[in-house]
Amino acid sequence: MTYNGQASSTNAIWRAWNVLRETLAVFALYSFFNRAYRSHPMPHQLEGYKMAGSVGLSLRKLSIAMLISTAFTVMVVFWEYLYLYYRFGASSGYFGPWTLGFGRETFTTLQNWICYPTGTDRIGISFVGAGFLVSTVLMLLRTRFLWFPFHPLGYAMAGDWGMYNLWSCFFSSFILKWAILKYGGLRQYRKAVPFFLGLALGDLSLGSVWSIMGIAMNTTIYQPFP
Repeated sequence: MTYNGQASSTNAIWRAWNVLRETLAVFALYSFFNRAYRSHPMPHQLEGYKMAGSVGLSLRKLSIAMLISTAFTVMVVFWEYLYLYYRFGASSGYFGPWTLGFGRETFTTLQNWICYPTGTDRIGISFVGAGFLVSTVLMLLRTRFLWFPFHPLGYAMAGDWGMYNLWSCFFSSFILKWAILKYGGLRQYRKAVPFFLGLALGDLSLGSVWSIMGIAMNTTIYQPFP
């Protein structure tokens, strides 16, 4: 009876461990949701819907076009990566860190979770709780006082890796927007908006042209962030 009880307990532990490993594998494969937010398609899709609604385009047709382009792009990108990997070799040094780094990072994290498990990170959990409380307080203050200058989204983004590279752009935009609103008023601000949108579009367009030239010449010329 004792032996059967120990065997049942051991089997239960192994089943729980297998379930845990499967759960960790799923977490690792879906880590790109929180790895970096700059590649999410939803903001671009919402902007497309906004522009379509402003000029009177059919939102139904736009949705169909998005679905078709998404399906086509996924197939092309998967094929292109496999083709280039088999042609040049994934570890040949031909590819930069962005091409291979995310996949390596995902499975390295999974390996550490399974092979080198750690205890509960109580300090990390406490910081998550503190961040939640601070964000909640900022949100309540923004809701109650329209003049309150600090936004909870800014608090969440302040420590992000992207802000390390883009803080000067945001700060310059903040100074320009403040100056235009203070000395020119809302009318001048609305007149200035197309100009700054044109700057963003010009930077993106020029960066795209350089990227296409780099692909055609098989060399790195210019890479717009990110």
